[in-house]
Amino acid sequence: MLKLDTLEKYIGKVIKYFREVYPDHPDWKDLDDNDQKAVPEWWTMLRPKLKRAVERYQTTYEGDGQFGLHEIRPLYSDL
Repeated sequence: MLKLDTLEKYIGKVIKYFREVYPDHPDWKDLDDNDQKAVPEWWTMLRPKLKRAVERYQTTYEGDGQFGLHEIRPLYSDL
C-alpha cells in the first residue's frame, strides 16, 4: 500500500540531493546548512496537498493500485 511517510522520505532525499548538487539555488540558498530538516517554502505548501492526494488515492483504490509497466517481464525471471 502506498504510504505517505514513504513518499515524504523519498522526496526529502531528493531535496537533500539537490541541495548538495546545486547549493546556490534560490529555493534553498537561504536555508540553514546545519538544519537537515530545513525545506524549501514550496515543499511546505505542497506537503499538505500530497497528503490529501495520497489519502484520496488510498480511499479510492483501497491499496489495490499498481504502479509501473506490469506487462514487461524480465527476460530471465528465474535468476
